[in-house]
Amino acid sequence: MALTVNAQGLIRLSDEERATYPEMDAEVMGYAKVFPVRHNMLKYAPPVQYQEGGTCVVFAAGYCAHSTMMNKSMGLTHPNHKYVVCTDPYFIYSFINSNYSEPCDIGLTFPAFFKVLEGLGNMRDMYPPSLNCSFSWTGDDGEIIPDYFEYFQATFPFRISEWGFLDLKMSDWKVNMKSFLANDIPIIIGADVDGNFMDEARGGKIRNDGVYYASPETNGEKGGHAMCVLGYDDYKAGGSFLVRNSWGGKWGEGGNVWIRYADFQDMVYAAAVMMPEYQFTKESKANDYSMTFKETEIEGLEYGVVFTDEVIYEGFYAKDRRVLGYEIFSDGGVYFGQYVNFVKDGFGVFFDEDSERYKCEFKNGEMVDMVKGFAAGTEEPSFEESYLQSILEEGGDWMEFDGDLPAIDVKLD
Repeated sequence: MALTVNAQGLIRLSDEERATYPEMDAEVMGYAKVFPVRHNMLKYAPPVQYQEGGTCVVFAAGYCAHSTMMNKSMGLTHPNHKYVVCTDPYFIYSFINSNYSEPCDIGLTFPAFFKVLEGLGNMRDMYPPSLNCSFSWTGDDGEIIPDYFEYFQATFPFRISEWGFLDLKMSDWKVNMKSFLANDIPIIIGADVDGNFMDEARGGKIRNDGVYYASPETNGEKGGHAMCVLGYDDYKAGGSFLVRNSWGGKWGEGGNVWIRYADFQDMVYAAAVMMPEYQFTKESKANDYSMTFKETEIEGLEYGVVFTDEVIYEGFYAKDRRVLGYEIFSDGGVYFGQYVNFVKDGFGVFFDEDSERYKCEFKNGEMVDMVKGFAAGTEEPSFEESYLQSILEEGGDWMEFDGDLPAIDVKLD
């Protein structure tokens, strides 16, 4: 890929501008500074993706960091769960940049992203509409299209309460960063990168072991790029941070790169964290915490999570109204669809433990139809497109299904 500002997308703030926003210090937050020599959050992180347009900020913060923290809070580590139950990387980006004629070419600042995450929230990827970097929420008059307001019901529960920058110029900056990472709080970073930030086979300085060795010689134009730090290892190449990128799984080491402590301050000019609401310490392990779902702001409509022995329900509840929700099964399966009073009623999509996809129809909890796959096409449809197809289109071969999709018969707390 050509490394241009448009292929990255972080708009840099001046030091003076950044100083006007909150700052986070692990000591102030009460995090212990005794931690293991290596730690990472890969078991909670969603799959590596390839960003479209200048969306690196939302991929780093809204997709990687937010999904990782939600997965940590709910205990989701199965690959299928992390693949299906993730936040949409394009929601906040498309919301902010809707009024531009070519929104994919526009980047974001960190504060612009976090302002929306605080006020409006984020969205699970399965919830419609189907989004990309060019999706516009506004009409010709620049105002949000009225029919789209209902979609924001699915974003309000994912608002955050607190975020802030880290001071990378403080004497113990590295200890401060490791304190957050050891407590399973990802760090979103902004870096200046050029063509050196590629694999050696493509003319860059990332070696086969995934370690990036910075060079004083430039290689093309530098641009601002946001990424997500998911861990560290004091013995990797003399000490390095594990960083998740958004340039696909064939870049670096499966989509990740190790940035050495020795190079970090020279290339990284900004770092930020979003904070969980509650922490409770476990000895010799990273702290557990909660990412509490917020109020929907709509009377009679709740969003929350219910844990049973074999199933987690996450989604809406409104008495006698059809709503959307997930059922997350311990064997790796995930169902997303319509419910009335926690009983499946309407259409949905089921991903079994082997990631096979089925579109389903239920009436009052009883399965009416289940069809494997979705409409034929040259490209595999997105999660949202698959869900919409399950409602609007017919097709596919009938498949006998022996799995169990139980109804949830408990209410949200």
